Amino acid sequence: MNPKTVIDHCGSTKSGSDLIKGILQESEFSFPKSLNLIEFLIGLKEQNSLILDFFAGSGTTGHAVLQLNKEDGGHRRFILCSNRENTAENPDKNLCREVCYERVKRVSQGYENTKGEAVEGLGGNVRYFKTAFVPHSKSTDDLRHAFVDRCSDLLRIKEDCFDAVPGHSGDAFRAYSGNGKNLALVYDPSDLSELKDYLAKASGPVTAYVFAIAQEPFVEELAEWSGSLVLEPIPDGILSSYRKIYGI
Repeated sequence: MNPKTVIDHCGSTKSGSDLIKGILQESEFSFPKSLNLIEFLIGLKEQNSLILDFFAGSGTTGHAVLQLNKEDGGHRRFILCSNRENTAENPDKNLCREVCYERVKRVSQGYENTKGEAVEGLGGNVRYFKTAFVPHSKSTDDLRHAFVDRCSDLLRIKEDCFDAVPGHSGDAFRAYSGNGKNLALVYDPSDLSELKDYLAKASGPVTAYVFAIAQEPFVEELAEWSGSLVLEPIPDGILSSYRKIYGI
């Protein structure tokens, strides 16, 4: 006789497999988590929670977050981490892109099930990023360019602001908007002219990161926009790499 768990009303891996097949038409993923179970567990937390799943598998956690937000109007966000799970026998396999990301993208935007019926999307934004080491280079310029690209991605994720603003995408200054937010990244603190130009035109508050050891020197220079500008400190991990590359 199998003992009953405390949670006994939230489906099984069999229901999870059937659900994936209905979304992707086919699936080689074994024993996916139950959508109802993960939705129940996440629902125990606040509606503005950030959910992190380091073993995302088929993407059930992301699906559950989107489903819950649709049901109760919540503003939960999620970060899913996975790998390719490729092998010597199957070197081209990419579970993360072909199953996890594809599933979450379809339930977000809408899809056609195995019966040919249109299933309405749950809404939300889904972004796919790949991690990699920055290649070693004797050229400081190459390292700086790679650093700017990687840092821009990390800070966009942190601020949930992804759409590049036309005309502001260089290595010295970048600006992004989306989800009712504005983000400015200043990589050359010796020249704030492009930031000031952006602040003068931006609609709504702007969160800015100035890549310098201290933010205080810029507070006075940017005092004109103090009511609409939030200067954020550079995260320690990024600041450490910044110092190494720029020799500070």
